[in-house]
Order: sequence, then C-alpha cells, then structure tokens
Amino acid sequence: MWTLDRIDTLKSLWSAGRSAAIIACELGVTRNAVIGKVHRLQEAGEFDTFPRPPGPPVVRLPSGPARKAPAARPPKPPAEPRTKPAKPRRATLLRQMGMDVVPATPAQARPEQLAAERSTAWTRAEVRAPGERPCTLIELTHDRCRWPLGDPAAESFRYCGGARAHKSYCAHHGALAYQPRR
Repeated sequence: MWTLDRIDTLKSLWSAGRSAAIIACELGVTRNAVIGKVHRLQEAGEFDTFPRPPGPPVVRLPSGPARKAPAARPPKPPAEPRTKPAKPRRATLLRQMGMDVVPATPAQARPEQLAAERSTAWTRAEVRAPGERPCTLIELTHDRCRWPLGDPAAESFRYCGGARAHKSYCAHHGALAYQPRR
C-alpha cells in the first residue's frame, strides 16, 4: 500500500537518481510497482521524473589533442581443438540431486539416423524422478508433471506424469526448471 510517507520516500530516492530496483528493495515492493507508481505520479502532475538543474545547460567540449585510432592488431591464430571431451555438467548436477541419469542411446540405428542425431545442437538425457508415471499428451491431466521425456518427434515421447502441486512440474523436475532468485 502506498502511504504518504512511502510516496515521499519514493520521490526523494527517485530524485536522487536511485534505480527502481534499489528503491524497490528499500520499500519492500517489486521493481514494477515502483515504476508504475512513478508513472502514475507523473500523469497526475505530482512528480517530475527528471528535474532540471538550475542555470544554463553545461556543454562539455573535448579537451586535449584528438585521440589516434588504435593500430590494427594482427589476427589471432586459430584456437587448438580440445583433446578431451567437455565434462558432463548436467549429469553431475543431476547425480548430486540424487537422480538417476539414463543417457538416451539409439538401439540398432542406421548410420543416417545416427548422423542426424549427432547434428542436433542439444543433448538428450532422460531424468527419472521417483513417482514418475510416463504418459502421453492425451493422458496428461491438470495435476500431473509436464516434464518432457525423450525426443518430441519420436513416437515414444512421453511426459513425466508424476504428482505436482501448483506448478507445471513435480518437485524433482521443478528443481531443474526453476532457478532461485539471486
């Protein structure tokens, strides 16, 4: 709620050049609440966003000799390719969270299928959560986890289907999907 004291604090902090995020932290509201209140105060004519300093405007002229353009640098040699593969960061994170990681491997796939799957920019790893009941889109109800399992283009594609409360995912998949605010 915007009391007169809070509005005065908002005006003084805003006039001092503080950001909306800093003001929001000090007042205990969201950044958008601060921006919205400033906007409403401006439209009502109660608040000037950018108060003008008294006196004539200050014009700054460059001082000293003009700078020379930096000399062109020789091109860098191409980087050497890595000799060892990148560490499986996602798998390590999942193991630390107590989840089993089952890498998706094609069974007896043809060479052209393998080449197509290798060209994909993202890697597929199925995360198995306790209480998971894989289901199709048609079987998915409002109270079941919507975490995708597998390749959406494949017929074997399913959703986790585990129990969830108030969010799109179960507790295990929610820990992967939602990052805490810093």
